[in-house]
Amino acid sequence: MIKQLICCTLLLLVSQLQAQNKTPNYTIESFNGAVTLPEGNIKDQLQELKATGHFDGNYFGIIQFYEIPKLAERKELERLGCQLVAYYDAKAYFAKFSSSLNITQVGGDKIRAIGSIPNHLKMDVAIYQQQYGKQTIVHSNQLKVELAYFPNASSKNVIADLQKMGVKILQKDANYHQLVIQVAKKKLNALVAKPYVLRISETEGPQAMANASTAERENNSVRANYLRKIYGIDGTGVVVGINDLSRVDRTEKDFRNRLIYKSTDMTSPGQRHATWVAMHSMRAGSVTPIKWGISNLDILTPISGSSNATYRGFYNNDNMRIVNRSLGNAGDLAAGSYNSSAQDIDKLCKEKNKFMIVYSSGNGRGKSNRGSYGLYTNLASIDATLNKHWARLTGSSKQSKNTICVNSFTIDDGPTWSGSTGPAFDGRLKPDICAQGGATSYSAPKAAALIGALYQAYKQAHGGTEPPAAYIKAIILNTADDVYNLGPDFRTGFGKINGRRAYEAMQDTLRNVVLMDDGDTTYVNASIGTIPSGDWAQLKVMVYWADTAHNTTANKALVNDVDLEVYHNGAWQLPLVADHTDPDSFDVLAKPRKDHRNNVEQVTINNPVAGQNWQLRLIGYDVPTGPQKCYVVYHLVPKKLTLTHPLGGESFKPDEFEYIRWDADGYPTGTKFDIDYWNETTSQWTNIALVNGDKRFHKWKVPTALEGMHQTKIRIQKDGDSDLSDTLSISDLAKGLKVDWRCDNGTTGEDAGIRWKTVKDAAAYEVYRLGQYDRHMQLYTTTTDTTAVITNLSMTDTTDWVAVLPVRADGLKGRRCSAVEIELGEFSCNRVSTIGATHVEATEAVLHAKLLPRSQTLTNLQFEYKDATGQPVPMGTLDAGIYSSSSTIYYQQLVTGLPNLNTGDMIEYQGKRI
Repeated sequence: MIKQLICCTLLLLVSQLQAQNKTPNYTIESFNGAVTLPEGNIKDQLQELKATGHFDGNYFGIIQFYEIPKLAERKELERLGCQLVAYYDAKAYFAKFSSSLNITQVGGDKIRAIGSIPNHLKMDVAIYQQQYGKQTIVHSNQLKVELAYFPNASSKNVIADLQKMGVKILQKDANYHQLVIQVAKKKLNALVAKPYVLRISETEGPQAMANASTAERENNSVRANYLRKIYGIDGTGVVVGINDLSRVDRTEKDFRNRLIYKSTDMTSPGQRHATWVAMHSMRAGSVTPIKWGISNLDILTPISGSSNATYRGFYNNDNMRIVNRSLGNAGDLAAGSYNSSAQDIDKLCKEKNKFMIVYSSGNGRGKSNRGSYGLYTNLASIDATLNKHWARLTGSSKQSKNTICVNSFTIDDGPTWSGSTGPAFDGRLKPDICAQGGATSYSAPKAAALIGALYQAYKQAHGGTEPPAAYIKAIILNTADDVYNLGPDFRTGFGKINGRRAYEAMQDTLRNVVLMDDGDTTYVNASIGTIPSGDWAQLKVMVYWADTAHNTTANKALVNDVDLEVYHNGAWQLPLVADHTDPDSFDVLAKPRKDHRNNVEQVTINNPVAGQNWQLRLIGYDVPTGPQKCYVVYHLVPKKLTLTHPLGGESFKPDEFEYIRWDADGYPTGTKFDIDYWNETTSQWTNIALVNGDKRFHKWKVPTALEGMHQTKIRIQKDGDSDLSDTLSISDLAKGLKVDWRCDNGTTGEDAGIRWKTVKDAAAYEVYRLGQYDRHMQLYTTTTDTTAVITNLSMTDTTDWVAVLPVRADGLKGRRCSAVEIELGEFSCNRVSTIGATHVEATEAVLHAKLLPRSQTLTNLQFEYKDATGQPVPMGTLDAGIYSSSSTIYYQQLVTGLPNLNTGDMIEYQGKRI
């Protein structure tokens, strides 16, 4: 049966490949070089693998098929003893083979090759090229790296084998089959060759996930903090799906009660990519408060397939409206055209007009082209330098027209030169937009999360009605910050996403829905008339439409072609279009021209003058499947200086870096921005920096001298304009937070006691709790003490987390400290214990005790000793009193009536509650 299934699959795939003029390619590509597995006798190859790849009762290696097996075939393979663990490239999988496997039973004639996994396929590029990041080098001959092992291998046996070769285990993650280890450089190759090793990579560096000392507050980069603070918009009630090869980790505290968790087959369950993707955009900041993301979306996970049926099911059954897919196709890097995948995606997005897919553009720069690439089949021969590595979208689905493709920007507003660039295979503008993220896997989910917030905003303004995805896309593209080259370009698309502008444009722009047919000329909203009063930096006008899916053999993907023109200052203005015709012109500024290639066009008019007439029209240049619904939006950008971080209410910590950010349109670059902070101690403004006029951020190290708690504001000035934040604080954090005890309270469950160190200038402390049913940290209590009791803890496998922030006498608040976990299980629950005795006489002594009431009332306490027969003898009760503090109480009491003691005698005594 398995042979018949594979044979049918082969016939189907061969017919599809012939229709697309593609031939099978069995060269396995990687960052570190290609591999061609030798064809041969599969039985012999399996026997060879058994001689070298044996571990833990199984064999681990690589298997390559002539055609990729279907899901039913993979399950049958697993039943017979061949488990495909992770797909790599070119129809090849990393796989586990059982010792009893009979290769002829699994259709051996359909398998091209079996062998050991080449070392360089297991190593990330930095490890392979020995270009180690700072976080990897422990000292001259030792490396700190992450090791992922086959999920079929016993964690215990893997660790034992590593320790046998002298590897130090630093961290364990058994759920995801990963270890952080320290290994000698000279042993690295031997380590990689271990059959159970899936990959060796660098641990996460500061650019992938900023650490606390230099962290960017994630939502500032797309101005989502502005939406949350000023407009109260955070994405609540909108569902976004994470489409990945792995699951979002349900134990992550920043996703508590937000995961819609599905049971779905996953191809690579050992990865944490999906969790990292979600964390970099949608985390709640519960554990580390500065690491809070773009929005408060509900997160649907896992989504392992990218078919229309998969997306449609989640759309219909789980209200999923946005999908983030930060994945590329390893065998399709810079070789994709508008294939059946892109075609199907365009069909779905047009059918389900509230649905949007957000793709990462990929991290494909610096990698050589493979195969045909539309108009750019000979591009590899001319892209000898990094800056000419064009057309690098990592996957054909990203060539679709009705989705959003996102490139990345660094935390310092610079392009990440590893991010994949356009054009698309037919010269269309790709990527569509960019966002901060360090890598495109993390920039794309920021865009997806912001789209979710804008969905919420639209629903609030329209009585719960959901927005058309095409309208939201038009708004986002039209309000982006134009960065890198003026106008659209093949590195950044229409620019860097700006949530503040997008939201404000949704409130005051026209939302024109126009049906265009072939040959139509439509003057859109003739009442526009004149530019209103004000000082304007730009007028941006855009038309966007969800286009009809095209035939996969066409030389360009566009079907319906609509032209936009704007009449201003006595002439019809054309859209700015990047030149796709010659790689030497890819980096040249876009020019006004007709666009017959893209399903989006934008006209930009700089410095429009109030009172001037303007008008816009659409022309149905070529609309074979009309009428085509088009969304026309415009945005008047004021000449205005706007501080976007901080806004007020934040708390900075002395000796940490903070990114001050602002928007400024229409200002000349010659003069500098003047940034100051209000010094409460000196009652005057203190200069932070003078920043070049082309910058929109400053990285400020908060002065160490500002210890304790201080009230401040941030001010920015330029050319007579200024903006000022509301009040914020500079404050030390509550340090030393720890859980002292967790005990049965005798009635409703268990309680726990916490304590922390005093913060200078603090008059009180707010205690926050992340409970079993909370989505994010909730204020639990306020106290003037440095201790608190957390009551009625969860008794399930969900633990509570707590954190503390200081409050000054005037109400000024600091920042929450990093949260600590109240682990399950009772500890430190002995409520009375003895310490010792002093001033011992023959029949009396001063006895010392330690009382730990743990917030319960302790009364009728007494000491007792044991007589010669071992029986307890009371020695009188303690002084009258009720002890119910949450803290430890130290006690001493003179006790008389002891037995007549002689020198050297021993007596055992204890405190007890009677």
